[in-house]
Amino acid sequence: MHTVRIPGSQQQLLVKFPEMCCCCADLKVHGYYRARTKHEIYSRRKIAKIPWRFPICQKCLEWADSCNRREDTDMTFFLMLVLGFLTTAAGIASMFFLGLLGLLMVIPGVLLGAGSLFVIKTELKIRSRKQIAKPYAVCSFPPVLYIGWSKYIHTFEIANLEFCQEFQRVNSK
Repeated sequence: MHTVRIPGSQQQLLVKFPEMCCCCADLKVHGYYRARTKHEIYSRRKIAKIPWRFPICQKCLEWADSCNRREDTDMTFFLMLVLGFLTTAAGIASMFFLGLLGLLMVIPGVLLGAGSLFVIKTELKIRSRKQIAKPYAVCSFPPVLYIGWSKYIHTFEIANLEFCQEFQRVNSK
């Protein structure tokens, strides 16, 4: 990762982006990669989070999106696993009091837990294959990180050296 510091002011946040992919430095730009700030910019009226939109080509955008889709699916599978464990535990506990009915409660819990483990294992394999299948050898995830700002100097970490040099050149004027 290469560090870039760009001076700016609180009233006028003008950062220029070169028309090349921030991941592979290709000149065919298709969309924008959104690198959000971790810090908040305080003003007298409001608190705003600024999304930085870096140009990116189609292949790198699809790859970055596939690497970025983790939060939504992980929680669902985790909840399914916990629900399966709780159903199994309730079935085992009630087996002593209810006999056959308690035993029947164990079966759905075991099936739910085993099914969620199978889905998690499959999802992790798919993710690892997508992350390994980079569109270009120079790509690394995330292509751009916004570190933060201090006294109106914004700090970015950029993985691609060619894009980093062009980004510095465009913003030094």
